[in-house]
Amino acid sequence: MKIRNGFVSNSSSSSFVIPINAVDNNQINMIVDHIKIAQKYKVKNKKSSDGYNFPLEYCDSSDSWNIEINKDCIIGETIMDNFNMSFFLRQLVKIKDKYILWDLDSNYRKQIKKMNSEIIIEQRKEKLKKINNEN
Repeated sequence: MKIRNGFVSNSSSSSFVIPINAVDNNQINMIVDHIKIAQKYKVKNKKSSDGYNFPLEYCDSSDSWNIEINKDCIIGETIMDNFNMSFFLRQLVKIKDKYILWDLDSNYRKQIKKMNSEIIIEQRKEKLKKINNEN
């Protein structure tokens, strides 16, 4: 028989990274204040009295993710994945799926650098398209 000593948990951890060029300042603020934003959303959109069938059922301070912002990206991490960050980022913050990398690996910095460059090119193309349409 095997006996396990020490801490045993059935909780899950999760992480995400978003290229900084994929978001504006308002979206960054929403991510940083994700619990407060989710609580407001929950009050406005609660679908059932028991709280189930609701994508942001858990949204108090104990459910918050650690958010780090640097010059290249936004990184979110949690050890207890109760808060539905996927729904929050896609539906409330309006970030495209292709810009959210989940469960980071050691290669994410290269991916983020590439994505940031691609986003800048896309943004330039959009500006040119808009200028051409105005003329």
